[in-house]
Amino acid sequence: MERRGKKSIFLYAALLTVLAAGLCVRALYGFCWSDESFYLTFAQRLWNGQQLILDEWHPVQFYSAIFYPVLTVYKFFFGTEGIYLFARILYVVLSWGVSLFVLLTFRKYTKPFPAFLCAALVLSYSRGNIWGLSYYNLFLLLTITALCLLLRGRGRRGLLLLSGLCLGFSVLCVPYFALFVLLAVGLTGCKDVLKGIVHKVTGTSDEVQEEDTTRWAEQTSDPLIIQGIADPSAKFATATADGC
Repeated sequence: MERRGKKSIFLYAALLTVLAAGLCVRALYGFCWSDESFYLTFAQRLWNGQQLILDEWHPVQFYSAIFYPVLTVYKFFFGTEGIYLFARILYVVLSWGVSLFVLLTFRKYTKPFPAFLCAALVLSYSRGNIWGLSYYNLFLLLTITALCLLLRGRGRRGLLLLSGLCLGFSVLCVPYFALFVLLAVGLTGCKDVLKGIVHKVTGTSDEVQEEDTTRWAEQTSDPLIIQGIADPSAKFATATADGC
């Protein structure tokens, strides 16, 4: 059974690879003249010397800090020619890697086929059908990666640290998400307090009450039972010794 499970995982990983190859081919066609160029413009403006916050008011400007190193390396070797196609293919590669990570993580909690379906959904999704490095797409990949690392990181601080790092980068992509992160952290820190409030309202408690197992002796006039001797053989031996 274990060998079959490994073979099926390799098969599903191969299917994800074929799907990613098809998406790379698809990246050669079509173009969005508005949003797709808008996503890369922020990093280009940083390259031209503009500053965050001072020269831009849009809240998604922090996303450009993530793509800026990638843009720098690409421009060093190729300039700006083909930058949009490069961004598309890079997103497909990143999505393919995250989908494989989802497959390997979820197979520990479910059967291979449902894990494959989840991974395929991650790979095949792109908001607005724009296959590029948009802040929405990167936000989704970073959040899913953080959740998978959290599942794998029980008792492993390194993975938990990486999970928090991915979550922080996802907030850079969509700053409004910080509100939900802070809310989740606050609720986690106040877990004991919230439990106490719930218990007071509902009148329940998590404390386990020990059962009273004390056995009380029934009233009797037998002097041997009063002495604490209840076993018949012990009573006979005691009575003989006492001359009864």
